[in-house]
Amino acid sequence: MTREAFLAAVDVAFNDNVTKVLKKSYDKAIDVQYGIYNKNPFAGCFTVNLKPTSGLLDWWYNILAFPKKTDHGRVMAGYQKEIEKYRNQIITDIITVSKQYPKCLAEGIIVSGRSKGAGEAILLVPTLSDFGTVYVCGAIEPPKVCDHKYAEYLNSLGTDILITSYRNDILTALPPWFEHPAQVVQLGKRTHGLSFKDHRRATESREVFEKEFDRERISAFFDY
Repeated sequence: MTREAFLAAVDVAFNDNVTKVLKKSYDKAIDVQYGIYNKNPFAGCFTVNLKPTSGLLDWWYNILAFPKKTDHGRVMAGYQKEIEKYRNQIITDIITVSKQYPKCLAEGIIVSGRSKGAGEAILLVPTLSDFGTVYVCGAIEPPKVCDHKYAEYLNSLGTDILITSYRNDILTALPPWFEHPAQVVQLGKRTHGLSFKDHRRATESREVFEKEFDRERISAFFDY
């Protein structure tokens, strides 16, 4: 992944450098902001931002963390059920935006989310791949959402997946029976213990990504 892709993933996760086109809430279960990215080298790309946990219904889907079998491996049941339930509506809204911006899907797609939205973003990559090249998936502090087999499937789609974990964020270590589909970029030093406070800070403030990550630690992550 290039530094530009990293920054684009963070931008979309926080709705920065994005022309906001369509905001939708699917039964208050999945909250999405669709848009167009404005910064090179990804200017003109279609963007999908998935919001973090914000209510009791979101927590219900978070709790449904048991494995669900798919054709490509096992995934987190709660998030997968959401995507399956609202897939047709999501597809309709993608088409709506593409009619307003006819070149956006051809330019490529960036999908990002924070917390719950980060897990959803990862599992939404296959659906988005039907519409064009998903250049980047930004998963800011996500839970683990899939097994090794499904991770291999995601990686076969050619999307750069960015997964971050800030300090001792508790959510990125759970649930233990799943794994992350890409190398986790550690932001700040991880020590003993787990923290909800670190999770909240990283998903609420972009400052973490601009000032507090260890540049030497992540330098090898980037392609030059």
